[in-house]
Amino acid sequence: MGCARLLPLALLGCSFQGRGMDHGDLNPDEQLASIRDDSAADFGQAPTLDSATIASRGALEPEAFAPGGLRARGFVGFQVTETSTWETTLAAIAATPAADRRGTAYGQIPRDWGSAHPLGLGLTLQNDGFSVIYEGEILLSAGPTVVKLDADDTGFLEIDSGGGFGNLLRNTGGGASVITLDVAPGWYPIRLAIGDVGGNAKLELELNDIPVTRDQLRARVTNDRGLVVQAFDRFKINPRGAVVLASTEQDFGSFPPPFDLADLTTAYDLRFTGQFYVDVAGPHTLTPVASDSSDVIRVWVDRHQVAGIPDYGSRPTSATVDLAVGWHDLLFDLSAAQTQLNGTPDPHGVTTSLLLTPPGGSAAPIPADRLRPVVASGVTTADVEARSGVNLDDAAGATPGVTLVELAPPTRPGAVIDAVDVAFFLIPGTATDYAIVLRSDTSDLPVPISTTDTFTFLQGDETFAGRAMPVVPWNLVITDSVEGGPSNPKIYYACAALTGHGGPDQPFASTWSYLSSPRATPGALRFTRARLARDLHGASVALQLRTAATAALLDQAAWIEVTPDEPILADISEVVQYRVTVTGDGWQLAAIESVEIEYVIPRAP
Repeated sequence: MGCARLLPLALLGCSFQGRGMDHGDLNPDEQLASIRDDSAADFGQAPTLDSATIASRGALEPEAFAPGGLRARGFVGFQVTETSTWETTLAAIAATPAADRRGTAYGQIPRDWGSAHPLGLGLTLQNDGFSVIYEGEILLSAGPTVVKLDADDTGFLEIDSGGGFGNLLRNTGGGASVITLDVAPGWYPIRLAIGDVGGNAKLELELNDIPVTRDQLRARVTNDRGLVVQAFDRFKINPRGAVVLASTEQDFGSFPPPFDLADLTTAYDLRFTGQFYVDVAGPHTLTPVASDSSDVIRVWVDRHQVAGIPDYGSRPTSATVDLAVGWHDLLFDLSAAQTQLNGTPDPHGVTTSLLLTPPGGSAAPIPADRLRPVVASGVTTADVEARSGVNLDDAAGATPGVTLVELAPPTRPGAVIDAVDVAFFLIPGTATDYAIVLRSDTSDLPVPISTTDTFTFLQGDETFAGRAMPVVPWNLVITDSVEGGPSNPKIYYACAALTGHGGPDQPFASTWSYLSSPRATPGALRFTRARLARDLHGASVALQLRTAATAALLDQAAWIEVTPDEPILADISEVVQYRVTVTGDGWQLAAIESVEIEYVIPRAP
């Protein structure tokens, strides 16, 4: 809408309200008008954005980030030379054959790779003759900062400290290159590149003689596309790193994905993480497709597991979820094994697929342009014990036998649990003899034991949802209530895997603001009230107004704190400007759907 309801002739097609409404009393010669922003065009009228973005659906949202490093892209071939700039490097890359344009990853930190190469960029076995470019933002402190770059073979750095990328630092080995910046504290755009011909490779970046850390680097990903794919050993232990893939539609063949993250030759877990966009509200059906009966695929939407293959009796193989228009969190899990736990080879091709059926539509893969690498859920930590088996204590008469298997997933400070997985093999065992619980520091989670298989898998249980990730070990407690039974029963591969969100790696700006352009309110008599349509997910919002006789005088006007839907007890002049500031935890996608500022004008003759 967004019609600036100003002069009577400009108000055609806009609604007015008279006496008797809940906006305060109006005199007979008065009527209501309003400034209303509720579309991308409305909000896009020359605003000032601070860590905010205007979504295509017509809402204000926070910028999204991949924290802990930069966005990096790897290439085969030497694209970076002693005279390269960012523009000439991109031109050289554009002329590179598609096969030589390798992987993309976030969270990448320039460093010394020695005789190897950066991991996760598809540069497998490519220890010489490669280039990598980095983009993102760097956190600089107040005052003079000495920036040092040391490259092998060739590298350069550019920082936009205000007014464009004007700070070029080039290094061709033989000692570091240095530049000094004196800026206000904050995040600044940065881009770097390295070209390696042969021998060792490095691109070391220091601030005031201290190597840059993950907390000082981030990449802005609001408009990026694809999903972040985290790689693990089996059971989601030993995180190996992450890469970016365009979609869930992948064909890995009979070998592990060529992520160059680790030697995952027999079994691996992949967790595709990010968000998918829905442009029609209503029921959507998600259907994962498995390539082999030994592979496990699971689907999570907005922090809840909704489907899984095999279902293990706890989740359907497809799910219909009611979704609103906008971005939704997606986790897509793959557990693949070319060798089973008992050592039996199981070679097979591994493919992944996730079909989405929108309201009134047909099932199809989620388009790549509807996926973005914003990781707002899927913090993962796991532990596996008893690989060689633990003997189970037998009951002795009326005294039950109790066996403890300690499980200590690595803690994630600040994170909270969304769901818990529990898995184990009980061999040979008789399920009716045992009761098994996962014992946390405060309570127990009963684990139903499979009566048809030696393998039990409790998927995505939300009993502990909202609790802090553990800082002390938990225990799998196996209680045998029946004396005798099968000889030498054991529990193997006891696993607890926790999925959650929270902590220091927030994917969204925790504080963001939108400053409107000046809006004319000629002849306005007084404010009435303001309204906000918002979906804050626990965040707080502050709305402020200022008004002056002309736009040029607004900077001299004081800001007025406004409570939405409450009377505005302030004078109004010929021009109004508003500011919305949202503060949250950085893990929720808070949104402002519309802003309306209502005021009184003389009634048209």
